[in-house]
Amino acid sequence: GEAGHCGVQIVHDNEWRLFHARIEELIAAKKAPVQETTWKDQFQECFEVQGESISDHWFHFFTFFWRCLCAFIPPPSYLGGWVAFVVTLGFIAVITVVVIELANLLGCCVGLKNSVTAISFVALGTSLPDTFASKTTAEDEDTADAAVGNVTGSNCVNIFLGLGLPWTVAATYKQIQGEVYFIPAGDLVYSVILFLCCATIGLGMLVGNRVVYGGELGGPRRYIIAGLFVVLWLVYLIMSALKAYGHVGASSSTAAGARTC
Repeated sequence: GEAGHCGVQIVHDNEWRLFHARIEELIAAKKAPVQETTWKDQFQECFEVQGESISDHWFHFFTFFWRCLCAFIPPPSYLGGWVAFVVTLGFIAVITVVVIELANLLGCCVGLKNSVTAISFVALGTSLPDTFASKTTAEDEDTADAAVGNVTGSNCVNIFLGLGLPWTVAATYKQIQGEVYFIPAGDLVYSVILFLCCATIGLGMLVGNRVVYGGELGGPRRYIIAGLFVVLWLVYLIMSALKAYGHVGASSSTAAGARTC
């Protein structure tokens, strides 16, 4: 019969190489022995300055209280790290409550409305941990998936769990009491539409960065893009505040009277 020829072209797959390297790292971490630490070691590390520069000493000074507070968390070697995980969630919940109360107190002292305080001081206090986590992830990972996914995942938890779970509990409790749980929307429609517009512009910048420079994060125009994201946040904050005080359209909450603390 006729002899046939088959040509095979081997193409370098960078995505598969990164995936294979990640699997090797996980296997090596699984085989590596877990470093046994104790509470004594954690408290001793609180007094150790990580670095020798002046900025390292200042950073140690401002974070000393939080380092000592976090030292009460059980070491990760206990029960495979589950005890540390659960206690850490409890610490985060308590600190979040404290931050929210302090933010509300600050808004009350300066005379801000609850809606404005929520989107400014409370939002900053509860979102800064996500900001630092995304920064660390972007520096350590080879792709932007984890950094961007941290932001979207955090917002999913806030919307679906942070709103849905309390509303479900409150509605169930009111139903047992024979009442109907109902809260008016207020200026929610305006706020959501404004947020969707700003979010669409932000996603458009990420997509444009991928098309032009081949990646979502970084690039030669990273400072300009970062500045535009800050501008989007300021636009959302200012426009929402103007709406809450009745300077833009007719606000349903303007006639609520003076703020009560």
